[in-house]
Amino acid sequence: MLRFTVALCSIRKMALKLFRDEQLHSANLQGLSMAQKRKVIEKKFNHLGRNEMRVLRQRAREMHDNVVLAAGAGAGKGDFQPRHPKITAYELFFKEQSSNPSISSITSPRLREKRVFAIFQTLPEKTRKQLEERAEQLSQSGGQRKISPAVKVPKPKKEIQTKASKKAPTKRTAAKKKQKPSTYRAFVKEQMPLLKHLPPAERIKTIAKKWKAQKGEKKPTKRTGPSENKAGGKK
Repeated sequence: MLRFTVALCSIRKMALKLFRDEQLHSANLQGLSMAQKRKVIEKKFNHLGRNEMRVLRQRAREMHDNVVLAAGAGAGKGDFQPRHPKITAYELFFKEQSSNPSISSITSPRLREKRVFAIFQTLPEKTRKQLEERAEQLSQSGGQRKISPAVKVPKPKKEIQTKASKKAPTKRTAAKKKQKPSTYRAFVKEQMPLLKHLPPAERIKTIAKKWKAQKGEKKPTKRTGPSENKAGGKK
């Protein structure tokens, strides 16, 4: 029972240490002294939600187990060389996504943790395996080097207008753009101010009648053809 209690205490301490290391570089804590930062971080830690605390405890438990295994493996050797704690896939993903603008712009650590955890849960199996392999390689190398490029979170696509979409106007479209307004539209525009006293429907009817009358007046008279002139000459 005593061992179990000690293990729980050490896991909680490791979880607090993980949380403190991640929050020390937060923009919200700039300008505060180290003691003030610790107070603020511990207060935030105590108010974490169940999901955030569960994730932190899981990471701390894995770290604790790795430390115990490393200590047991080196106990039989003359010279004990402490090993670095194993880096989990989620821990690696969280560290890499902290520099992502869409994640770092979230000021609340709790919301940031939720966002990263939600993205991690939706990752495909292939991506998770790649993260696990990279985390394993980083753990073996002591976290000193990067094995492969970080996983990129897909961003929403923006509509970018390419050169192909900006096609040069054809002759037909250019002619349509340069086309002058129709004479009927010009006539309507001219007559509208003169018929303001009429209702809209009557106004349109009156303009249409005037237009028809004007068109009728402008029609050219029929010209007599050469056959008719010849017939007239014979008479």
